[in-house]
Amino acid sequence: MSKFKKWGQALAPFLFSLVFVKFAYSFYEYATWHAPSASSYHFRVETFSDKVVLVAENNKTEYNGIRMLYNVIKKFTGDENKAYDIACSVYYWSWRRNISPILMLAIVAQESAFDDEAISSSGAIGLMQVMPFWAAIYSNEFGIDVDLRKIDDNIMVGSYVLKYYMDRSRSVVDALQKYNASYLSSNAYRYPKRVLRYYRNFRNMIYD
Repeated sequence: MSKFKKWGQALAPFLFSLVFVKFAYSFYEYATWHAPSASSYHFRVETFSDKVVLVAENNKTEYNGIRMLYNVIKKFTGDENKAYDIACSVYYWSWRRNISPILMLAIVAQESAFDDEAISSSGAIGLMQVMPFWAAIYSNEFGIDVDLRKIDDNIMVGSYVLKYYMDRSRSVVDALQKYNASYLSSNAYRYPKRVLRYYRNFRNMIYD
């Protein structure tokens, strides 16, 4: 038996174990992801700008939800008005997409550190680092103008992209890999781990 064949036989169990560990990690992250359901949130008006005002003034539960998000965001930005705008937008679009608002905050933290003017070297824009072609797809599908430099528009389209991948993925880790376009790269598991670390930290900040 050749030396290379012996090495191959010796390495086979190790490689199988590595694949199994990666699969087990994906399953663990999915199984232990206990996000609050955004479907429990209730809004009573249709226009987004009105909705932000009415949620803040007329419903204690929804006001408290926005306030909890705001308290997290303001630790990252010194602009209280901007922190409130982000909190309102994340709260609203998380409900519309049925996505955890804490997960969306975690993605914003990882992608842009809550900098709505961030632009990556690849051309991704804003809080959720959305590529312009997604804005074009969204604009064509819904017949509206989209400006990714605006907080509301960026989170609107970013949440749409995230929901698109979550509906087509077997786990949260899988969806995050696709959102970051790191599915087949060396960053495939680092990005989800960072986002989920933010998620756990924010969840603890909100509920402790």
